[in-house]
Amino acid sequence: MGDMQAAIARNRIPDAVHQGDDRLLDAAFTEASAALMVVDRRLAVRKVNRKASALLGAAAADAHGLAAALRHCLTAEDAGPLLRQVRRTIATGEPYELTGATAVRRDGVRLLVDLAITRLCAPDGTILGALCAAVDASDRPAVASAQGTGDRSIEAALAAAGMATWSHDARTGVTSRSASYLGLLGVESGDVLANVHPGDAPRVRDALRRSLAVGVHYCSDFRVVLADGSTRWLVDRAEPVHDAGGRPVGLLGVLQDVTDHRLAEQALHESEARNAAIVASALDAIVTMDADGRVTGFNPAAEATFGISRESAIGRAFPELAIPVPNRVRVLRDIARRLADGGVGGWRREMEAMRADGSRFPAEFTISAVRLPSGMLITAHIRDITLRRRAEDALCAKAVELERAVAELGRSNGELEQFAAVASHDLQEPLRMVGSYLSLLASRCGDRLDGKAEEYLAKAVDGSQRMSRLIRDLLEYCRVGRGEVPDEPVALAEVVAEVMRDLQIQIQAGAARIEVGALPTLRADRIQMRQLFQNLLSNALKYRSSAPPVLTITAQVAAAGWQVSVADNGIGIPAEACRRIFEPFTRLHGRGAYPGNGIGLAICRRIVERHGGRIWAEPGAPRGSVFHICLPADSDSLPT
Repeated sequence: MGDMQAAIARNRIPDAVHQGDDRLLDAAFTEASAALMVVDRRLAVRKVNRKASALLGAAAADAHGLAAALRHCLTAEDAGPLLRQVRRTIATGEPYELTGATAVRRDGVRLLVDLAITRLCAPDGTILGALCAAVDASDRPAVASAQGTGDRSIEAALAAAGMATWSHDARTGVTSRSASYLGLLGVESGDVLANVHPGDAPRVRDALRRSLAVGVHYCSDFRVVLADGSTRWLVDRAEPVHDAGGRPVGLLGVLQDVTDHRLAEQALHESEARNAAIVASALDAIVTMDADGRVTGFNPAAEATFGISRESAIGRAFPELAIPVPNRVRVLRDIARRLADGGVGGWRREMEAMRADGSRFPAEFTISAVRLPSGMLITAHIRDITLRRRAEDALCAKAVELERAVAELGRSNGELEQFAAVASHDLQEPLRMVGSYLSLLASRCGDRLDGKAEEYLAKAVDGSQRMSRLIRDLLEYCRVGRGEVPDEPVALAEVVAEVMRDLQIQIQAGAARIEVGALPTLRADRIQMRQLFQNLLSNALKYRSSAPPVLTITAQVAAAGWQVSVADNGIGIPAEACRRIFEPFTRLHGRGAYPGNGIGLAICRRIVERHGGRIWAEPGAPRGSVFHICLPADSDSLPT
């Protein structure tokens, strides 16, 4: 804008008019490097210089009115607005300039010209008209092209940064925008504020009006709702442009997409709110400190733990607030050393803490530190472990008591086993003597005894034999739980086959049928596994019904290992007696019907429990009974 005004000033046209020097006026006017045209207040063409005649053509130079002259030498797009601007300049005295107008030379060639309008006044201030000046700018496109390459690079950089530039001329109402401007607003043409969020649009319009009216800095952030329904955040900033008199005549602005920044801010605020809620609701005391150990944060649990309000704690040195003097120096040195080494992540100690009233309590301290741009942030989590310590002390006391009880039980069991072994030996010896003398009496004096004496003698022999079996069974029961379980693979199918061979006489005598399914191999005590199945199968053969015995032995994988089941079709077991039968010396039937001492199933239970399993019984369907044995197994023995 200043170039055209400078050209006019150099030609001294207005000064010459003011001075009234016709010769100077004619010389300056005629030889001016710009094409000059003087019009009066009625827009009549009063004078045209040689450059104007050469540039604009004879028709334009000979025209009597400015409107006709402009129609001869300018395009319709430029002629109308320029005519209105000439009137405005004459009326207000405000100079005007138009860059890059299109002029039509008399030979039809189109030229680029820069136009300027200045009001002409007499020395007494009387308005005379206006001076219109034009400068040929046809040699500018090459320079403009080179500049355009740079402009396109700048425009591409601005678009990549989510930015656009704009300018507004309040005198003409013309707004210029960079290529990416409309894209940021989500519009193609028309009202550029059409997509601004309804809640923001009034505020944006008011801020723009105020900036133009007063000439102050403009800044507004607002939301834009795009066609797909998504929302973007934009920030618009502009600086006012003033004329020579200091009046605001326009704005130069930058529009920027700050959606990502806003979303990041929103996520940060939400994260901070969540963290604040977690800290506020935490059961542990949470204290934050600066590099000097002074409290910057103190949650409600910390207030309850240390008996001091947040307001009173903020700014105080936390070690002096919470750590007793005997431990304070050592703890501070430890933390300082770790900080010097690069941090205290994972620093955890159980030590004595101190409340505001001076009372002390056991606490677990966990301290971490992180370096922020603003400095070191140290966070301490403190947990009152008074109840835990009490529970640990009680547990330790119980453990000691249990160890004493186990030791006493072991000693008692050892004494009991020793007693059982000694007792069985000491009891067996008199019984053998009684049995021997009874047998001797029967063989030597049997023919001299009457029927009654023979009956008494037979009962005595039977009693001594039953007592001997009872002592042996009791000794066997005591031996089952002694020592460690041998860790050897035992194929249960082989064990069952051996037991069936041992019971072959009973099986044949009762015409029994035994069906054996696939059985696993377990790590167990082979002798005791044989004793277990010996007792179960012999019981199934003994407690038979009138029908020939049918026994079924199967196995299946269970949650705890293998479950082996032994089912029979015998007389069965009442449901209410299924637990009681595993107690020592328990019998459901008289000795006359079924011989035995009632200790076989007790031995079975002890064997199974010694192997870490369990055994139980239940009535069969429709008759008989089923014994289930669940034994643990390693992964190698389980099917894949």
